[in-house]
Amino acid sequence: EKSSSTDLTFGHIKNIGKQLLMGMDFLHSNNIIHRDIKPSNILINGQGGLKITDFGLARIVSSQHQISETSSVHGSLTNRVITLWYRPIELLIGSTNYSYEVDMWGCGCLLLQLVNKKSPFQGQSDIQTLCDIIQKLGMPDLSNLPKLFEYPWTFLMLSKLGELNTNKSSGNDKDMIFDRLINSKEESLLEVIKGLLLYNPLERFDAKKCLTYSCFKEESQLQELNITEDQEYHEYEVKKERREQRKAVNKLR
Repeated sequence: EKSSSTDLTFGHIKNIGKQLLMGMDFLHSNNIIHRDIKPSNILINGQGGLKITDFGLARIVSSQHQISETSSVHGSLTNRVITLWYRPIELLIGSTNYSYEVDMWGCGCLLLQLVNKKSPFQGQSDIQTLCDIIQKLGMPDLSNLPKLFEYPWTFLMLSKLGELNTNKSSGNDKDMIFDRLINSKEESLLEVIKGLLLYNPLERFDAKKCLTYSCFKEESQLQELNITEDQEYHEYEVKKERREQRKAVNKLR
């Protein structure tokens, strides 16, 4: 499904992305992890202005709170946060020691959703969402997730993937989620989104790094969105997401 009233150009997407990343940089610079970045928590008005909302799952951490190569994956934070389709791979396999990088994965999902008009990763459970991520981004291993075998649920989740026969999907089966960006030659934006969707939390782009890329360096004014009165873009996305979830549930029955 597609709504002509919410058709976004790459100019709109880059403008929205810049505002989102500036907001994340502000939050993270003030030691706040949002922990629920998703379309329904990003409000966009008809003039293209953006606000980040719903801090019900947010957590204030100390300025020293960060993960490093020597950090354990075990900590004191719950991994049952972030709406499933926007939850990063390390939380899906059990990490309880994480920081601002979990928000950045959600930003990558959201930007890719704006490009493709659908959420890139979908599932009705943790294992189904993990399966979808792996089918589209490839299998995690020690080269792209060095602490893979230290996470509490790695072996359990990978064994379930084997049962679903999805852990060895062929290249032809992969959903080419980056095709529109590649075809449009939006190389800078493509690089940012891929950087936000890196498996390794230590390598995943932070907001400051994203904002140094040329796609967000251009001087731009707020771009008006051609949306109907009383319906903002995020509301359309939420309704569409719910319809897709219902369809997925019906297929499983």
